[in-house]
Amino acid sequence: MDKLTAQKILGVSPGASKREIKRAYAAMLRMYHPEDYPEEFQKIQEAYETLNKGGFQGEQPGDDWEDTWESLDNGEEDWKRQQQEERRRKQQEEELRRRQQEEEYRRARQREEQYRRKIQEEEYRKAREELDFEKIEWKAREEKKLKEKELTAAALKDLELIVNTPSKRHRLKAYEEFFAREEYKEVLFIPECVEGVCKILENTWLKREVYDIFAREYHMREYKPEQLKPGARKLYHILDAHCKFRKKRHKYQIGAGIFVAVLVLLRSLMRATDDNDWFYFLLVLVIAGLYWGYHWLLKYYSRWRIHVVYSLAITVSQFIMLMADAYTPLLGNRDAGEVFGAMVFLGGSLYFAVTVAAYIFIRISRKIKGTKGKNK
Repeated sequence: MDKLTAQKILGVSPGASKREIKRAYAAMLRMYHPEDYPEEFQKIQEAYETLNKGGFQGEQPGDDWEDTWESLDNGEEDWKRQQQEERRRKQQEEELRRRQQEEEYRRARQREEQYRRKIQEEEYRKAREELDFEKIEWKAREEKKLKEKELTAAALKDLELIVNTPSKRHRLKAYEEFFAREEYKEVLFIPECVEGVCKILENTWLKREVYDIFAREYHMREYKPEQLKPGARKLYHILDAHCKFRKKRHKYQIGAGIFVAVLVLLRSLMRATDDNDWFYFLLVLVIAGLYWGYHWLLKYYSRWRIHVVYSLAITVSQFIMLMADAYTPLLGNRDAGEVFGAMVFLGGSLYFAVTVAAYIFIRISRKIKGTKGKNK
């Protein structure tokens, strides 16, 4: 080892005296004991020997080693003191660790005791509930009744809102969506809900298609009145008054009558005019469109409203066509055009008058029936 490295290890300056080197050597020995730091001690020893090989500035020949040995003795005592302090510190740390372990063990025992006590209480509660089957069943029945009551009230409220709203009462889709709701399917057939539906429909007049939806959802066509309970039997009679379950319905009678009338009209026109086949074809398309539009509008509006609109539309349009003499160029014959327009105009007027008279008559008869029902 060179002298510069030895001076760096001992921490002395290049011009240090022999006494300063000895003191630095003793101080390093106190910090690095050979038993704990053998490698560092070896370097310190080698550095001290390297610096002792040469002469020292400021050192007199008569200097002795008493200070060095005194320093070494003091270093040995300091090292022993440090060892004692280190052992005392380790003992304190060990004691603290032992106390922490005891505290953790105590807390773990407490948690285990609390968990065991909780399990025992839960088992006791379950055992007590298992012994009281009637109470559990009664509670379940009461909860089910309460839920059914709430759902029934909500369903009847929604149905009443549909029936009493002018924009919805004749809309078939509103009733189909009502019956399609999953939460209402559970309560629609219980007696309380059936009675509520009867009260709503009893004093309400809707179009037959709406009653058909109720009859389909409640499967009324599949039973006879004597097979049903009193509440369902009442609903059966209400729906039967409008749907006529036992009567065969001839769905296309009106359409067949219209078709025959159109054929008669076309026959009479074809005798008076020539080479106007396109007009007859167009007339057939218009009538077919009116018939299809009637069934489409029936999903959203009442029959009376559709009939009134149709009759007014036919009457007004034919009046305009007659005043404008629009059928003459279409049919190629003035007399045939006037006859055709007059026939359609008179038919529309008669259609409107019959519709209004029938509506007034039915409204009066319904009020009379309602008054008789209240008096009874």
